[in-house]
Amino acid sequence: MFTVTRAMEEALLQHFICRKLEIAYAIQKPFPFFEGLRDKSFITDKMYRESLEACTNLVPVSRVVYNILTKLEKSFNLSLLVTLFSQINLREYPNLMEILGSFRSVATDNLTPEIKEEEDSQETPSPRPGTVQVVQDDSPESNDPEEPREAPSTPTKKKGSSEKCIQDEDGAWFTLQEFAIKGKGRHARNWRWTVRCKGKTLSQLLEVLREPETAR
Repeated sequence: MFTVTRAMEEALLQHFICRKLEIAYAIQKPFPFFEGLRDKSFITDKMYRESLEACTNLVPVSRVVYNILTKLEKSFNLSLLVTLFSQINLREYPNLMEILGSFRSVATDNLTPEIKEEEDSQETPSPRPGTVQVVQDDSPESNDPEEPREAPSTPTKKKGSSEKCIQDEDGAWFTLQEFAIKGKGRHARNWRWTVRCKGKTLSQLLEVLREPETAR
């Protein structure tokens, strides 16, 4: 979804004028192009009949289409492009496909920064490095009433399940196994998957410690 701004609509109009001749030459037969414009009320019944009569009198179809497009540019709006590049027209006039691609490029180039920023803001931010993210387990089995919080941790270069590598807020050091036992949510279902350190859950860290030392 995106918002059509005045600048975008103006850019599409200018592109329509620039590609008008190419569009006209892409239309090589009256049906169903003229009928689509009439059914969508872009041209009147009178203009429709006059256009068909001109083609019957051997006026080139591309010339008749060009005259119609010249009149339509005065009341240009996006619904005209929707009708022009309908699935029926794209199937009956394959040369319109390349022209449609150029209109899409113009629309993309004129997206406003606000729209792009809104799309970026919808991305979920990742946890800050060097922190253990503690998430409240909302299951009925949880006994921890505290709000979700981030508890600071001080990572070290020490490795192995016997090394004290996690420090709590009181300054006490714990091994991963001790930290798992100390966790307030240890009785909650799957609580080890709610504690994260640098993108890995506590359960994943404990699993790594169970691997043979040579495999690490």
